[in-house]
Amino acid sequence: MATIKKRENGKWQAKIRRKGYPVQSKTFVTKSEAAKWARDIESDMDKSTFKSTSLAEQKKMSDALEDYWIEELTEKKSAKTIRCMINRLKLVFDGLSLLDVTV
Repeated sequence: MATIKKRENGKWQAKIRRKGYPVQSKTFVTKSEAAKWARDIESDMDKSTFKSTSLAEQKKMSDALEDYWIEELTEKKSAKTIRCMINRLKLVFDGLSLLDVTV
């Protein structure tokens, strides 16, 4: 069951605690938005289709590109070319989290 509380700043926070899942929490401008989000997340949990996005919100795209470079690409024949491409991509995605990037 979700808990929806009004915060001191006037916004609404929805928090979901369910066994087997990490605590989910998000803040909204209106109470109805918070309730809808909570219903959607709980529905996904009921259907076992829920995937937490907390790590994607925290990790920056530039850090993910750097990790991918280190883990997968340093031994490739075209490492120099790939490194240049990754550096350019890091400039394009500067400041964005993984969750901010879409297709």
